[in-house]
Order: sequence, then C-alpha cells, then structure tokens
Amino acid sequence: MAFPRLVKNIDGQEGDSFPSSLTAAGNNLFFAVDSGGVGREIWKSDGTEAGTILVADINKATYYGDYYGTQSSNPKHLTAIGDTLFFSADDGFNGEELWKTDGTSAGTVLVADISPGFGNYGYPSSSNPKHLTAVGDTLFFSADDGFSGEELWKTDGTSAGTLLVADVFTGFDTGGYPKDSEPRYLTAVGDTLFFAANGGSGHELWKSDGTEAGTVRVADADPRYLTAVGDTLYFIADTNTLEGLWKSDGTPEGTILVKDIFPRNLTAVGDTLFFAANGDGGQELWRSDGTSEGTFQVADINKNVGQFDFDARGSNPRHLTAVGDILFFAADNGDGEALWKSDGSKAGTVLVANIKPGIDDEYYPSNNYLTGVGNTLFFVADDYKSGEELWQSDGTPAGTVLISDINRGNADSNPGELTLVDDTLFFYATDGKSGEELWALEVDPEPSTTSLALTTSSVSKTEGESGFKRFKFTVDRAGDLSSSSEVAWTVSGMGKNAASADDFAKGILPSGTVLFGSGQGTRTITFRVKGDRLEELNEKFKITLSNSKNATITTASAKGIIKNDDHIGTARSETIIGGRPADFINGLGGKDILTGGGGIDRFAFRYGQSRIKNPDHITDFFFEKEAISLVNRKGKLLHVPRTLNHAAYNSTAETFKDLADAVFADTNPLIKGNQPLAPKSAALVYSSNPAIEGTYLLINDGKASLNVKKDLLINITGYNGIMPSVGNVPVDKIFG
Repeated sequence: MAFPRLVKNIDGQEGDSFPSSLTAAGNNLFFAVDSGGVGREIWKSDGTEAGTILVADINKATYYGDYYGTQSSNPKHLTAIGDTLFFSADDGFNGEELWKTDGTSAGTVLVADISPGFGNYGYPSSSNPKHLTAVGDTLFFSADDGFSGEELWKTDGTSAGTLLVADVFTGFDTGGYPKDSEPRYLTAVGDTLFFAANGGSGHELWKSDGTEAGTVRVADADPRYLTAVGDTLYFIADTNTLEGLWKSDGTPEGTILVKDIFPRNLTAVGDTLFFAANGDGGQELWRSDGTSEGTFQVADINKNVGQFDFDARGSNPRHLTAVGDILFFAADNGDGEALWKSDGSKAGTVLVANIKPGIDDEYYPSNNYLTGVGNTLFFVADDYKSGEELWQSDGTPAGTVLISDINRGNADSNPGELTLVDDTLFFYATDGKSGEELWALEVDPEPSTTSLALTTSSVSKTEGESGFKRFKFTVDRAGDLSSSSEVAWTVSGMGKNAASADDFAKGILPSGTVLFGSGQGTRTITFRVKGDRLEELNEKFKITLSNSKNATITTASAKGIIKNDDHIGTARSETIIGGRPADFINGLGGKDILTGGGGIDRFAFRYGQSRIKNPDHITDFFFEKEAISLVNRKGKLLHVPRTLNHAAYNSTAETFKDLADAVFADTNPLIKGNQPLAPKSAALVYSSNPAIEGTYLLINDGKASLNVKKDLLINITGYNGIMPSVGNVPVDKIFG
C-alpha cells in the first residue's frame, strides 16, 4: 500500500492555498488555487513538486474599483474535453467569461467575450458561464449575453464556434430586462443534451442536438436531478401526490412516470438505477430497471421505528457511489451511519464496516469524498481516533482500512475532492503544518497479482486445565512472489460464547504482523491459549487479516474453537463421560454418574454438589494417578484435605446417612480415638450392605459436625490401583 504525500506547499508557509475544482484533463490535474503573489488562478500538476505550476496569471490587474492589490481570475466550473480544459474566469477587462487551456500559458485563452462592454457602475459586463457539460466534442453551458437573458449556449473551442443554441424564453420583463430560461441540470445521454429550462410555464424537460431547431421541449414537468443510465434519462418530477421517478427516451410519449415514490440520490451502476426512496420502512435503498414492477426496495436496512408504529426511521442511504458493478453508500441501520455495499439483491446488501461503532453520526460529507478506482473505494471518514482521514475499501471488513493518518493524532486532515489522473489520486488535505494543500496517492486500478489467504479455515483444540495450548493458522501467498509483502492479523471473540482476552496467554487478545520475504509463499501464525478449570462451554474466536501491503487479501478470516475439556454437568442428574485425553469432570448438582474414560482424569466437586442423600458415582477411578479436586464456583482449586483416613474397611450401614454418621462418630475400632471427622479432612469407607454396597469418600466441608447439605459423599467403584489400607492414608493417593 502506498501512502499519501504532499505534492507541493503552494502557499509556501503555514497558511492555506485552498485547492479547489480538481479536474483531470489528459495526463494532468487542473485546479484553482490561491498562490498569494498572483491571486487565485489556474494551476496544473503532473504529481511532482516541479510539475505543479501556475498555468497562467489570467487577471494581472492590481486594482478593482476602489480595491488596490493582487487580483484573481477565480477559475470556476472546470470541465475537460479530451486534453482541453474549459472554465470560467475574469481577466479584469472582459468580466467573467468562458476560457480554455491546453496546459500552457500561451494556450490559455479567452474563448469568447459573450457579454461584451460594460455593465453597471462601469465594471466589465459578464456572461457568467456555468453548468458546463460535454456532449461529445461540444461543450454546452448556460450564459447571458445581455440581449437574450440566461440561455443555452455551445462552443467548439473557437470564438466563431461559440453560439447561442436557442432563446428558449423570449421577450423582456416589465423592467425591460431579457427573460431568462435558466437552463440547469444539463445532462448528456448519448449525443443528446437534456436539461431543465423555463420557456414561460416554469421549468420543464427539454433536449437539444446543438441546433435551434433541434432544441425542443420534451415534457411539461419540473425535472430535477437528471441522471443518465445507458440510453435512458431518469429524473425526479412532481406528480399529483408527490415527487415521483420518471424516465424519458427523448420523446413526449416516451417520457413516463416509472413509480409514484419519493426518490433521492439517483445513481447509475451499469444498466441499473439505484436511489433512496420512502417505502413502508422509511427511506431505504431502491433500484429500478425502468419498469414499475422492476422498481422496488432492495433492502430494509433499518427496521427500527420511532415513537409511533407508523414512524419508520429508515436507513437514509446517501453518497451513493458506483465502484465497478457494486454500489457503495452510507446508511444507518440503527447503530449509526456506516459504510454499506450492494449488488442489487437483498442478500448482497451488507454492512462493509462500522468505522465508528456505536456512534450516532458517522461523517461522510459528500459524494466527491467517495471515489472508485478499479474495484477499490476511496473515501473520507472519522473513526474518532485518527480524525477525518483518507480510507480505502475493497468491500470487505478486513479490506476497509485507514490509509494514513495525515494529520497525526485525532486532528483532521479534511481530505476532499478525490480526483483520479492516470494512476494518481489527487485531493486536498492538511497535515497541520503546511495548511490545506494539494496531496497525492499512487494507486493501482488493477488488482494486485499477489494474493494472501488464510488457508487454515478452522482450528479446534482442548484447552487443558493448566499451562498453554498452541493454535496455528497458515497464511499462503500466491502469484508474484518477487517482492516482499506483509499483512496484519488480529484475534477477536465470535458468537454467543465468544472467547475473551482471559482465554489467551498474558491475558490479551493476540495480534501481530505476518512478513513475507521475496520468494516466500507460506507463513504460520502461532499464539497460545491458556488452560483453566472453569465451568464453561466451548469458546469461539475469529482470526482476521487486514492492512495488507503489496498483496490482495482473498481469504481474510478463519475460526478457532477452544474446546472445553472440563466436562460440566447441570443441576439435573446426568451421566458424563470423558474422552481419551485427560479430562476435567464436574457434575454440578443432581445425582451424577461420572466416567473419566481414557487419560489421567480429574474429578471436581464443589461443596454441596454430591450430597449425603444422593451421592455422585465415579465409575473408573485410578488410585494414585487420577485425582479428586475441590473447586469454587470459578473453577479455582481449593484446599487439599488435611488428612485422609480409612474410617471403616467393612461397614454394615444400610443408608448413606448412617454411613456418614458412623464416619463422623469414628466407630471404626481399628482407628485410635473416638473423635468426629476433622474439619477439611476426608475418610474412605467400604460398605458391604447390599443396599449401598461400594466404596465411599466422605469430605468434611470445614465444620466439625455433619452437614448433610454441604459435606461431600462420593461413591467410587470400578477403581484401579491398590485400595488404601486401614488407617491414615497419604492424601495424594486420591487428591493428587
């Protein structure tokens, strides 16, 4: 990825030169700028500092009326036809008239003094050319020659070829001034110019082929926002009830209402018209193929309603911009305005990136701040971290990135008027040091021949109860490997049971950068997941590639699953069976049957879970290898019992309560003394009574007397190893 650069500090100081009207003509960028010494004049740039120069000082006057000092020609309405740039300017002698330039001082000339002479107070009369529009090699515009009013004109670039096309509104008003048709919305559709003009009955739809006879009224309407889609003209006009969408083929009978809706922001993407319109869900994205049935809402992006059920909010799509065959736009789904895209289908209308998540009003100022280059969108946005800066998007969340923080910190560089000339994107911006000046960014309209992809789609591993497990993901690079590439990667939780920073080493979500040297095609991302004894479900995370350099990301994300090997039950009675690896098993409430299966397992209990009345049953305990653990609600290990006694080798108790009472009373004559089971101590007892036959472990919760709701009674059968003998037993034989 290239980075923006200051082309030239035209002001030369910390002030602003305020470049404006950035326009491509041939291989050069033309623009108006205030250079101080000569005023605001026409400049050009080839993208280099040396090639960014004043084209001509059109207004060399040093006074205007009572004002003495540097004067400006104030170039406006810059419009290119091939390598020639047309614009309006005031040279101080002829008023504001039509000019052209080929990029040289000698080739910068007045095309025609349409309104010659002097006007009020002795100032030069101006025709004020505007709405400059190219139709083939002909430039159409509106101008006032002082005799016909503001009407439609054309030029071939010569004085003789600069002509009034038609005086649409003839005559004079009561003050003796020529009546104006005020042509506006000049729009080329093929070889025909469409425009709105007032012929005496208000503004209506007209067309022209450049001749007076061929300049005719098409329809009695008040057209606005004329937009060409192929050979068809679309526009907004008033109907009986509200503003509707219309289309025209240039004939009265072919000028029809498409749909009686309230459209805005008409934008062509291929042969399809996209626009914003009010439906049942408020203002949303619509499309049209020119038929009523083919005009419909693409997607209901914001389904929220206001205070009343009928007060649908709508997503209010704006700044609609075509990039290839995809439409990008700004819309609000209820979480603040963000960048969206659409291929014209409901499923293909998706959120690209919420650059300011949770912020109410994301700022996309106007359409000249969104520009397509090849299949990439360049735009201006503020993420509340870097200020208002230049971004780019390939239509994916990972590929939507800040290009550069031109004005460091949260200050704004305020980029504007993004304009492509060959492979250079020009714009104005400020870095906080040189004021608002001309900047450039080298771009490649063609996709990179080098691609990056996460080829490991999913990794799933058990976490373990301690230590760390390594998760590995492979990134493959294909295509041209002759140069280096790099790409950033981040890990984030995903889904309802998302992994968090606590699940990873050092307690932070992993991130980093993958570097590819020349010739390298494969790299591996490795990070560690922390083991625990928490009672939890499987946790999911996503690894995402972004901010690639010298490569295009084709597969940006993969998923990981941290499998819980702590087998956790519920409050109900159930059977829990572990797998071949080492397991961590906790039945929680209820009378549970716990089977470790293969591996060296750990069986966990909280006080009050395996009660005297309904003890849990461990079916395959391995003495001296496997362990029973006492844990709190967070899965943290508690104390190991202080002592472990073999309280009775053969008890005849026929109920669990009798068995527990006997242990606490220490009725076994083989153990010296006659004291209750000590607090935080344990005892093993075997009962031969058929009613409860089996080996049992009784664990005191910390109080001297028996607590049938807290103390633990655990049935252990199917055990392996050597059964502890009568008397005191080392605690690590059972508790590890």
